[in-house]
This record gives sequence, C-alpha cells and structure tokens, in this order.
Amino acid sequence: MKKQLYSKYLIVFLDVLGFKKMVERSESGTRELDKINKILQEIKQIKTQLDKSPQNIPKPKMTIFSDSILLSRLDPDIESLIATISVAARLQLVVIKAGGFLRGATVIDDFYQSGDIAFGPALVKAFEMESKLAIWPRVIVNYSVLINGLKIPNKVLHSYFLSTAQNTPSLIVPEATKKYIENVPNGINKLDIHFKNHSSIIKAQFFESFKPYFHENLLQRSEDGIEYIDYLKLNFIALTVNRWTRELKKKKISKTQEEDVFLEHKKTILNAIKSLRTEPNIELWSRYHALAVQHNRTVRNFYDAFSERLDISKPIGEQKKDLTQLYNSFYIAMAGGIPNTKPDSIREFIRDKFIDFYNKREELFRGRMIALAEAFPDFYR
Repeated sequence: MKKQLYSKYLIVFLDVLGFKKMVERSESGTRELDKINKILQEIKQIKTQLDKSPQNIPKPKMTIFSDSILLSRLDPDIESLIATISVAARLQLVVIKAGGFLRGATVIDDFYQSGDIAFGPALVKAFEMESKLAIWPRVIVNYSVLINGLKIPNKVLHSYFLSTAQNTPSLIVPEATKKYIENVPNGINKLDIHFKNHSSIIKAQFFESFKPYFHENLLQRSEDGIEYIDYLKLNFIALTVNRWTRELKKKKISKTQEEDVFLEHKKTILNAIKSLRTEPNIELWSRYHALAVQHNRTVRNFYDAFSERLDISKPIGEQKKDLTQLYNSFYIAMAGGIPNTKPDSIREFIRDKFIDFYNKREELFRGRMIALAEAFPDFYR
C-alpha cells in the first residue's frame, strides 16, 4: 500500500507565526485586519508568479491553507532543492515586509499529493520539526539527511565519477580498491567496474562536494547547532544582483529594487519587540532575541567580509576567503542573468561595487545591526 500511494517528495512546511492572535485582535480594529490581508496578498503574489513561470524550470508546487504554506517537489534533485530553498527565502522576506514572521522545516520523505489533497509522513515530520525544533522564526534544514534523499541521474553521477577519477584519483579510488582495479583483465574498463561496485560511496562523495556551496550560499548554522535557510543573505544577494544587473544594462531601477533588506528586517524585529512591551511571556521574548542575534550575525558576516578593500592588483582567488566566496556568489548570479555580456565586464563591475561596499561598510552593514542591550534590556542586566 505504501509503495503504491506515496512518492518521495521535498517538503517545506511554513507557518505564519502569531496568526491566531492577529485574527483575534482584528475583531476590535482594522489595523490587524490590514496586516493579515497584506501578509496573505504577498504570499498569494509569489504563488501566482510560481504558477505562471515556465513548467520546465525546477520550481516547487506551492499550496496555501489557512496560515500555513506548503512547498513540494516530486523526486527532487540538486537543482530543485536550490530553487525551493530560494522560494522559501523569498516568502520569508515578503512576510517580514508585511509585518509578520515565518517558521518552518524542510524534509525529504514519503508524501502524497493530488490537486488540493496532500498528506503523508513528510508533512507530519516537517510539522513536528517546525513546532518543536525551529523555536524562533527560521526554516530549519538538516543538510546531511536532506541531501541523501535527492535523486541523481546515473549519467550525471557517472560523469562526476570519471571527471574526479581523472583529476583527483585519490578521492574517488580508495587505496584498497586500486589493487582490485590493477588485477582486472585487460580490455575491461576498470573505472566502470569500480563505479558499478561502489556507486553508493561515489554518490555520497558527489553530495559531499556540494556541501561547501550550500553552507557558503544558502544555509547558516545557529548557536544551537541547527542549520537553517539564510534568507537574509539570499535575499540581499538576489536583490542586489537584480539592481546591479539593471544598472549594467542601463535600465531604470524601481523603488522596490532599491529596498534595503537589512534595514527592513531590523525595523520589523524592533516593531515586533515594541508590541511585546506589555507581554510578560519570556519564551516569546527569547524567540525574538534569538532572531535578532542571527540578524546581527548575518549582517556582521558582510561587514567583516568587507573589512579589507578588494585589491584589484590580485586575482580573486588570492583575496580574503570570505570576500572571494561573496564575489563568486555575485558573479555566478549576475553571469546567469546577463549571458550575452562579456565576463570581464561583469567582473570589473562587481569589483567596483565591492570597493564601494568597503567604503560604505559602516553605513551599509554596521548601521543595520540591532543594539541588543537596548532592545532586550532584561537579557543584559
């Protein structure tokens, strides 16, 4: 029954925090009603964009029910995982701009979905992780568990294997296996025999090779050891790239494209804290404190990365490590958006912008940090 009913799905379950209280307060005033409407409209707009986007892109299906959002993808691969994480990050930002917060969890497990009907172990697991582990507004991810559930075409895995075996044979062909390969009769493809007999190990190595990308660009690890989607970094880079791309193309930049992600996020947290002044719930205060701490960590990472001026006389690979990682993230995103532009033009443009970041780092980054002792005085007495 299980094999016939369920399929392997990537699931992101998202919950709008405090929605019940918003509804209760809306009965006595229009302010909360406007807030609810704004949050739901922002969510609906992203769903409309997803529904209208081309079917051949690795996008997730988005389902809205009450105060919850479900992102789902059948037989997910690396591409669709990255796309789904990006959609979740965008949802977090638009809900924050509307005055709310999302909390959620990401899993890959058995699931059934047909039209508006959706159920299965994946949804149950994601709901339990969101309610018991996420704690404060974040979308948690267990990379090691998640990555092992991804689908990978055999030809992709084989191509990776052949490339790695040729370039770094010590990684892909363990010492114990070398002796076995050496004894294989002539005329038989020794590498293919190794691939066939050790495909599970090679698959693990393939996914392991993606770990630096995920942790440098998509995920953040909090002090409690739990990984979560770094939506602040993702949105800052995405919106900045969008603005820079239009600038490079000499196109007009709209007011929306000029939005300050870090400042908006800071204001939303401080406004949420302000509304808690008469709220004695220490658990609620702790959640927002944790969120403010992670806000500062993300912003400080950018500030620290631009603590040194980019040296245009050196190759990018010889710059500071965190600066190099950021440069590569911006370059990959921009090159994908303007494929007909010469790579050197993009590199020169980004270098100029990075120097500008260095010159304005106090205003752009340090000035966007939250003064924790002022915002949470009871935590710092």
